[in-house]
Order: sequence, then structure tokens, then C-alpha cells
Amino acid sequence: MTKRYGDPAKGVDALAGVDLRIAAGDLVGIVGPSGSGKSTMLQMLGGLDHPTSGRVLFDGTDLAAMGDAALTAVRRDEIGFIFQQFNLIPTLGAIDNVEVALVPAGAPAAERRERAAAALESVGLGHRSDHLPSQLSGGEQQRVAIARALVGGPRVLLADEPT
Repeated sequence: MTKRYGDPAKGVDALAGVDLRIAAGDLVGIVGPSGSGKSTMLQMLGGLDHPTSGRVLFDGTDLAAMGDAALTAVRRDEIGFIFQQFNLIPTLGAIDNVEVALVPAGAPAAERRERAAAALESVGLGHRSDHLPSQLSGGEQQRVAIARALVGGPRVLLADEPT
């Protein structure tokens, strides 16, 4: 797979000739210097962006060939994302930031709340569930983001700069 930004002839290749297979149960770390394409690779693997050339297959299906609804369903049901900047909603408490991940799946409100509380407990933040992101340390914000990524029970977890 290749991902080129800018002009097709003179652009910048963020990824060039990547060939990668990841099997169920594999733990893979992608390392490299800043600007080497790590975040771009995660965006491709998660179906958030499409390669300029080549394919990204998830369970044998090319993510770029999927329609919007099918791709949304894969991202909602199969892939958990932990973004580099956490992407927490600043006006929502920790539990609400986790719970929001369950809304697109149509889970009932009581079930969403229970699962979000359990996810926060699992990362050691049950006691901070009502705190806004601005009231949490950077590490606590990251754990809220981890709880949000895990609450739906994804088969794949993609973490950008997880340390």
C-alpha cells in the first residue's frame, strides 16, 4: 500500500510499498521517528483514510471498497481507537466520554451507563467518572480514552502514541 499526500507526481509518500499481515491475537508495535508515517498507517488500518494505491483488507474485505454504512459499522463494532490527542469532549464527564462510544450501536441508556462505568473501573478511574477532561491529569485522560476504545468490545485496538 502507498499513501501519497499532495500532487500525484510530486507529492510526499507517507507510506510507500507497505506490505503487512496481522493475524488474530497478534500484538504489533509500529515504531519510527516523527513524520515516518506511523499515524498514517493507523488511519489506513482503521479505515479512517484510504491508500493512494494498494488495499487494506479487514477479514478479507477491502476497506476502501466498502460503502460508508458498512465501513462505519466495522469501525463501530470491530475497531477501538485511542487517538494521540485523546479526542475527549471537553464539556462531558469521563463516564459520558466513554458512554458516547456506545450511542451509535443503539445500546439502551441504562446499558450504556453500566458498561461505561465498568470500563472506567477497569482502567482505575471509577472514582473520577463525573470529572471533566480539564479536571483530569494527562494520564487520566488517556485512560478515559482507553476505556472509550474498549467499551464496545472491539476485536482490534489501534493506539496512536500509546505511551
